[in-house]
Amino acid sequence: MLVAERKNLNHVAVLISGESIHLEILENDSSNIFFSCQSTWPVGTICFAATISLFCMFLEDLVDLQTLLYLSPSLFVEIANPVKTALYSRQDIDIHLRHGNKSLSGLRNIASQSPAHGNYY
Repeated sequence: MLVAERKNLNHVAVLISGESIHLEILENDSSNIFFSCQSTWPVGTICFAATISLFCMFLEDLVDLQTLLYLSPSLFVEIANPVKTALYSRQDIDIHLRHGNKSLSGLRNIASQSPAHGNYY
């Protein structure tokens, strides 16, 4: 079981950064891949695991961000905001990602429309 706790993860790359979207790739000491992005419910920054095949499907626009979370091997995910940082069981809560219905190309379009934008991948 992969638990996504940001304190145990290392930064790999920023895939997209814009006013309303920031998507990072992280990894743990065992080289497992994790995504970090914003959630709208619960509100905060979420970290969750992805397999190599899921990561590739996302890069190829075959799945959207919310599907990536649904297919994640993480049973527990971390969501942090200015008030608290907590681990949530994905079986107990319905997590909604900001722009979760967008694929990578859709997220890039959103980021490119914001004044301070960047696509780093």
